[in-house]
Amino acid sequence: MNEDDRPSKVVFVVITDGQENASREFRRDQILRMINEKEKQYGWQFVFLSADLDAINDAMDHGFQAKAAMAFDQTGVGVKNAWASVSQNISNYRSSPERR
Repeated sequence: MNEDDRPSKVVFVVITDGQENASREFRRDQILRMINEKEKQYGWQFVFLSADLDAINDAMDHGFQAKAAMAFDQTGVGVKNAWASVSQNISNYRSSPERR
């Protein structure tokens, strides 16, 4: 993307039910490299939401930071609360003056 067209703040959210998530397109080292590059070069934020606590460990193994991973209950209320939390945090991030 052209620098002038590129958003200054990007949030990449992954949500999973915790079931098998093995990529057939990218290897773990490629995912780590891509996440690291976008965080360092462009300041992207990565968020991982999971209905399975084991998937949180998988997320950290693939480059997500622990502070950006959250488990939620597999209920309508749990999903609603997870999205409310993400929404509030994204709002705070986007309204902050500095690029993180």
